[in-house]
Parts: sequence; C-alpha cells; structure tokens
Amino acid sequence: MNLNNIKYKLYLDDIRDPTQTYQDTLFSQWAIVRSYDEFCNFITMYGLPEFISYDHDLGESHYNPTIDPKNYVEKTGYDCCKWLVNYCIDNNKPHPMWKVHSMNPVGRKNIESYIRNFEDSLAIHGTNYNTYTQVQPPAGLEKCVEIIDKLIDNLKKSM
Repeated sequence: MNLNNIKYKLYLDDIRDPTQTYQDTLFSQWAIVRSYDEFCNFITMYGLPEFISYDHDLGESHYNPTIDPKNYVEKTGYDCCKWLVNYCIDNNKPHPMWKVHSMNPVGRKNIESYIRNFEDSLAIHGTNYNTYTQVQPPAGLEKCVEIIDKLIDNLKKSM
C-alpha cells in the first residue's frame, strides 16, 4: 500500500530523537526510522517525505574507531541516501528537502556530496524537478562537529 498523499518529515537515527537535534520540534511532526531497512520500507510504503534528517552511523559497529567502514555489518545513512537517490530517479521525483545531523564528519560530507551531485546532475541535464536545498544546521552543531573533528585527529595521532 502506497500512501503518497501523506505529508511527513523523516528522521533517520539509530539512537537520537528529533527533539535532540531540533529544539523547536515535537515528536508528532516526525516519523522516526532507526535502520536502513526501516528507512527503505517506510518510504516504499508512504512515499517521499517533505523533509529528511540523516544520521550516518546506524549501528554499534559504526561507533568503534577500530573497525574499518568496509567491514560494517549494518548499513549506514550513506547507504540510505544512495537508495533514496535511486528511488527518486526510478520514480521521476526530486530528493526531498534535507539536512545531515550526523556527528560523523566524513559520513556527513559523503551524504551531502552524494545528494548535491544528484541535484546538480538534474540541473545540468535540465530535469524539471523542483529545486530542493539543504537547510542550515541547528545552532551549535558546527562547533560540536569541530570538536569531534579535533578528537578524531588526536585519536589518529595517538594510534
């Protein structure tokens, strides 16, 4: 059953809830999915959301710096992003408005780049999709990301 007329926002994160990312939000405004499978199944069932907030790390192994990302058992937000771009192409739809709230700087940049490349390719080829852009991150997120980047650099130096 596809309920494409339902308007909703989609929050992809294995741990957090939207109120931890967006200060002025209510849970009722969001559909929350915790994994790649939930993400794909929810969109397949309900159609595209108006807005998606992406996390990158969606499983225990993603938080262990000693595990190579190539060896992740769980799929990531990046995998969700790639699936959604293919879904959009197959269904002749634009990517919804989006934001990446992930604290993983590399994962965040990968998701952002993938979506921007898709949006840029539509513009270059003159595809008549609506124009969607990334929204600004919540206040304080950039400082948190900067701190995490420094911690990761220090951890790499100590190895």
